[in-house]
Amino acid sequence: MRYASLLFVILFGLLVTTPKAQADQLKTGIMKSAPSPNQITSTPKPTPQVPDVKTAPGVTAPVPTKQGITAPLGQKATIAVKSPAQGTQHPTGKPLGIVWDRSTIPAAATVNILLVDKPGGTPKATIKAGAPNTGSFTSWIAPQQYTAAGNSWAIRIETADSKASGHSGTFSFIQQPVAGTGVVPSVKSGVAVQAPTIAGEATNLAVTKNAASKSTLAAQTPGIAAAKGSLTATPQTSSLSQDQGSATPLLNELKLGKRKDFSRVSLAGLDLSNLNLEQVNFEGADLSGADMTGADLTRCDFTGANLIRANLTKANCQGVSFKNAQLGRAIFIKTSILSADFTGATCNETLFKWMDILGDGNEGFSKANLESAIFEYCSITFHNLKNTNMKHVVINGGNFRYIDFRGAQLDGIRISGNPEFHEVAISIKYINLFQGKTDSFPNIIWVN
Repeated sequence: MRYASLLFVILFGLLVTTPKAQADQLKTGIMKSAPSPNQITSTPKPTPQVPDVKTAPGVTAPVPTKQGITAPLGQKATIAVKSPAQGTQHPTGKPLGIVWDRSTIPAAATVNILLVDKPGGTPKATIKAGAPNTGSFTSWIAPQQYTAAGNSWAIRIETADSKASGHSGTFSFIQQPVAGTGVVPSVKSGVAVQAPTIAGEATNLAVTKNAASKSTLAAQTPGIAAAKGSLTATPQTSSLSQDQGSATPLLNELKLGKRKDFSRVSLAGLDLSNLNLEQVNFEGADLSGADMTGADLTRCDFTGANLIRANLTKANCQGVSFKNAQLGRAIFIKTSILSADFTGATCNETLFKWMDILGDGNEGFSKANLESAIFEYCSITFHNLKNTNMKHVVINGGNFRYIDFRGAQLDGIRISGNPEFHEVAISIKYINLFQGKTDSFPNIIWVN
């Protein structure tokens, strides 16, 4: 009996200690024999480690995904500022040419234009707050406090909500050449030196010095080529009046209203807002980038004029002739154009917004080149647009009544905002471009 009890104790001890020893062997990775299936437990999966990513101020950190790290979120949209360019010098006393890519932000947006001490630096002056997104602003003349030698600046363009912004290259100002000579006095020696080429200016000065220390002046004026939607400047021999460059006297004459003929005169970038310019002749004039907001332009003649990027918001353009004018990227918002003639006018990316455009028997838009024009929330009534070039036109909302589009080129037309069409005749080959884009689709008259 005693031996039986001792044997029982020994067997019980073996049963208790063996699993614990095997568990210790699993922890240390040392095991002489394989454990039974019941002894194997599941191994926990390692927790994935999110990398520590540092971000710049105002930029949201990247988001980890199964595929890896996504592109950074929350970055601000960048506006490309094309002018002033890096390292350029601009003459004092003349408007500074500021140009940016307006396609980055909505056409109807406004921007703030600031002078900063360097790209991304501290604002020193507000050049224009709430400027329309025309892509250019050329009516600011730098005050003397910013034109001292040795100072450099940059231009900042930003939307009102600061969600998009951009900077120009660093530039500086240089003393204006002496009137009539094309030379500037040297700061070091006081002798005349050749005037540098000024980027973005209307006139390029080429100066040569002879033995008698006299200078001869040759001037060239850039022309504007806008064929096929191109809005690039190309040099050509100037045929504009010698009044070009005398912006202040010209502006005074316009304000006084004593002069009515400004044909072939350069008025580029001038602020003509709210002026009474009724029946003024601007035939062949350069009004690119001019601000004519609220101006009375009744029966003015802009035949062949350059109005690229001009702002005609709320202007009175009744009876105006825009024949063969260049209107690329011009802005017409709440503008009155009753009886205006756009025959032969080029309206590439021209914005017409919140306008009542009533046909009254005159040519109107019937013979205009409307390729890539933008019509937002316009009411267009009684128009004959047969055979008109309307390729890639953008229509956003609005209503179109009693209009003949037969023969018009509507390839690539873009429709949004559920515009209303009533008694409108359109070639049946464009039916797919309109179907599903307007609730008034059944009201359209489809013709062969």
